[in-house]
Amino acid sequence: MTPTNDLTPIRITELADYANDRRTWYYKWVLRLRAKDARRETAPLISGTAIHFGIEAALLRADPAIDPHSVSRAAAYLKLGAELGEGGEKYKPGVDRALSGVPERLFDLPLPQTEMELRIPRPDLGVEFVGRPDVWFRTEDGVEIYEFKTSSSDEAVKHERYEKWSMQARYLAVLLDWQFRLQGEPTPPIYISYIMLSTRGKHVIGRLKLVTRAQLDLYAEMLEGWAGEMRAAVLSGKLPLPTYSALMEWSEYKAIEEARLAALPGMTADDVIADDFEQRRGHDVPVEPRTETD
Repeated sequence: MTPTNDLTPIRITELADYANDRRTWYYKWVLRLRAKDARRETAPLISGTAIHFGIEAALLRADPAIDPHSVSRAAAYLKLGAELGEGGEKYKPGVDRALSGVPERLFDLPLPQTEMELRIPRPDLGVEFVGRPDVWFRTEDGVEIYEFKTSSSDEAVKHERYEKWSMQARYLAVLLDWQFRLQGEPTPPIYISYIMLSTRGKHVIGRLKLVTRAQLDLYAEMLEGWAGEMRAAVLSGKLPLPTYSALMEWSEYKAIEEARLAALPGMTADDVIADDFEQRRGHDVPVEPRTETD
């Protein structure tokens, strides 16, 4: 990432990874690592992107009389075809299933704000917070923020991911609050809903709920705390020791094992990860300076 005016950019999407496990954040956001088998990582991401593309197309349709479900399906299929060609056909049933979970009331709201990036400089913390709500609306009652995630996981994993990522909507509410303040406007009531759309099984639909002023202040304090830790970690080059389970979870990624497997023939990736964990027990994990752009 490239600092803006000497401020370290902290993306809201980083915070769930950092709060859940520091090593995950280190691999994904500092070293910028990706799966060895790019197809395993890319195809599901494209499917999720197609679902988001379909939702936005339906919400932004020019004529409210047009069936939003037809628009979302057509747009999502178009995205799948453009990215995966004929290979996108097998993802269509899952895309249809996910799109069926979008709450109907969204299609009756005023035109939403989409793809609007919020950038909140905080020189007092040395960071710039960056976040992009999936979609938000100005209504007579205030502001409504909706965050979407897609999943094909079983119910237990789905709810675990819901717990991990649902704070993202709360943090985005804080950024929106700060944005209104920077513009010299009173902050209207902010409502949030976090929605996990499943390509198989049941959807997890968070009810629309008001974020109170006390909650906004609490979440702002949490945001500032995480950001301060993250910036300090980047600048100092050290991170706390991660959990073993998190190391194993990332064993398929291009991390330490690739370089070390070449030097240690006969060892499996799991062996190398376990060995790395033992060597780092009681020590900090070094972090290289974050220099790459988003």
